[in-house]
Amino acid sequence: MNKAVFLLYRVMMRCIPGVLCFLIAFLTVAETAMAQHVDTLRSGIVKLVATVDGRQKTGTGFVVRHAPGSTLIVTAAHVVEGDKFPQVEFYTLRNTLIKAEVLEMEGGDPRGIALLRIRDGAQVPQGVTVLPFASLDEVQDGEDLITIGFPREGGLWAVLKANLASRHGRDLRLSGTFDEGSSGAPILKNGKIAGLMTSMDRFGHAIPAEIVAMTLRGWGVVLGENQQGRSVNSTQASQPGMNKSADLEARQPSDTRLPFEPEMVHIPPGKLMMGSADSFDDEKPQHEVTIAYAFEISKYEVTFDEYDAFAKSTNRALPDDRGRGRGKRPVINVNFDDVLAYVQWLSNKTGKQYRLPSEAEWEYAARAGTQTAYWWGNNIGKNNAVCDGCGSQWDNKQTAPVGSFKPNAFELYDTAGNVWEWTQDCWHGNYQNAPNDGSAWMGMNGGDCNRRVVRGGSWFGNPQILQSAVRYRYDTVEANGGLGFRIARAF
Repeated sequence: MNKAVFLLYRVMMRCIPGVLCFLIAFLTVAETAMAQHVDTLRSGIVKLVATVDGRQKTGTGFVVRHAPGSTLIVTAAHVVEGDKFPQVEFYTLRNTLIKAEVLEMEGGDPRGIALLRIRDGAQVPQGVTVLPFASLDEVQDGEDLITIGFPREGGLWAVLKANLASRHGRDLRLSGTFDEGSSGAPILKNGKIAGLMTSMDRFGHAIPAEIVAMTLRGWGVVLGENQQGRSVNSTQASQPGMNKSADLEARQPSDTRLPFEPEMVHIPPGKLMMGSADSFDDEKPQHEVTIAYAFEISKYEVTFDEYDAFAKSTNRALPDDRGRGRGKRPVINVNFDDVLAYVQWLSNKTGKQYRLPSEAEWEYAARAGTQTAYWWGNNIGKNNAVCDGCGSQWDNKQTAPVGSFKPNAFELYDTAGNVWEWTQDCWHGNYQNAPNDGSAWMGMNGGDCNRRVVRGGSWFGNPQILQSAVRYRYDTVEANGGLGFRIARAF
């Protein structure tokens, strides 16, 4: 007999008949069912103990794959930094520490994640739960969530309330009472993982589940059923076909990048206020755009090395660098037709459908959840980019090697300055009647397709034109020393 049904029967037998009796019985069963649900969540969450310089630190992690011989756990990078072999304690095997190994880590960044493995499946207890991941649209600002972890004052596998105060790019800001023992803990909504707790200041900070999944995929871990909102227990995980990825020792990336292929970054669905209400007329009217799909965009502007591979393969003339350097600097002196030819060649070589980003996709990716003039704030600052007045060593002299400045929250580099970047869109003088779904705006509504929109500003432009909302246009035949591009593809 089901435990909840048995309790209902026992309470009814001992209670005075009537509505009060039924209410007491109902509340007893509800409380038991809730406890069982929380226990299920806890069985997928682990305590982590790392030892660094003779001192122990405690954090939280959660299981992302459980199969015979290999259990994989995710946590915040700083929880295990400095200890290659931290220890793990499971809810269903309390007071027993099991040795794990750190396989991957996003540096020492407190906003990064780490991947651990327990090799000997016989040590892992029965009943381990692999919790499903929530999709981006399942979690809204202002929602009440929970987290389960190991705060100093909260006890073991403590359930804490959290509220999603806001989101900024890959950062979820949470209000609640947290401390370092909650680092690495899952943020949960209705039993699904909405994010991973990384750090605390005035707010708790978490990485969205979709970004965690993307990072894991880059490490060769395909979550499969978890991302579809289904729990996978240890029995299911051992069945043929349930685990989509091979063991990490023998893994091959599911999306292998060729040597000449630009590195891509996953951009999750979301919304932005596109344009500006108080700047140039061509940035108006400011309007909301909903990008309801994920896509990928190149992490850096396409470099000379990458473009030269295409030019040599197709016997095209190499673009002139004007003595400013090739290699890892962004390619310049390429017109719109050159760019389209490169994209077609790359698609044919790789079997992947590359393209230019739409103007809306470009601004969404460049802003990375911000509404400030630049993605880092409202002032140009110093050494955030290269332009005529950006405070870098390359200002008004030449392009900088890609990746020379810090990235935005989507991990994109050089979206401000260095070179203007071609987009798909035909030129329109303002945003009147512009699409609001992220698609490219082509020849309708008076679009001039002999000129295309460019974004981002350049190494010899003034700081104002580097702002995220600023747009310009070039004739499709134009090629100059401040004009390059980055690429995109569907995800």
